[in-house]
Amino acid sequence: MTTVELKNILIHGIAGINDKSFLTAINTIVEYKSETTIYKTTPEQRERIKT
Repeated sequence: MTTVELKNILIHGIAGINDKSFLTAINTIVEYKSETTIYKTTPEQRERIKT
């Protein structure tokens, strides 16, 4: 099985899932493995990073 075939299988499988907590877990994994991660910080966290 190629990477493209596996991606297509996963896409079709995920499209049929309606369990929000399961989809949230999958999203967490995908975000972790993505090359660009966007971190959301609170104003307090940004202030601590500055100092």
